[in-house]
Amino acid sequence: MLPIQFTPFPNLATRRLDLRRVRMEDAGEIFIMRSDERMVQYVDIPIAKDLEDAKAFIRKIDKGIDDNEWINWGLYQKGSVKLMGTVCIWNIYADGSQGEAGYMLLPEFQGKGYMQEALEAVIPYGFNTMKLLRIEAYTHAKNEASLKLLEKFRFVKCMPAEGNAQGMEVYVIENNGVR
Repeated sequence: MLPIQFTPFPNLATRRLDLRRVRMEDAGEIFIMRSDERMVQYVDIPIAKDLEDAKAFIRKIDKGIDDNEWINWGLYQKGSVKLMGTVCIWNIYADGSQGEAGYMLLPEFQGKGYMQEALEAVIPYGFNTMKLLRIEAYTHAKNEASLKLLEKFRFVKCMPAEGNAQGMEVYVIENNGVR
């Protein structure tokens, strides 16, 4: 069990976004994100075949949150109920010292700074609230948007990802107490 509890769920907010728990009502957007070839071309996840696959994924992330295995937020524009994307910290070490950031954003919201804004809330949460010492992010060498995003936060390329799809690289940011 991790040294942090995700109950009650830790909602976060930014200037334009509310980061809150994904709901079963978001299954349509989850299905789009997990079935659209553009969305999954750089990640190693099973492709959603139907709405039931999306609902199963929501149940899976809910169980992980309830069991304190990971934290996963849905991104919503302030005042909206439409899911724009997701951001998470998962693959958390048993001692709570390190985790992995992951994120997806529907194509219509990409290139507008939303994920940067979300990470501006999530990274400090990981370091200050979860007390992580390090956050990793796996991205494909050809995923230019993700690479630029990680560089904005001073993630540093660590190594090629072993055991993952060819072209995957590991980027890391250390908690240096500045945040």
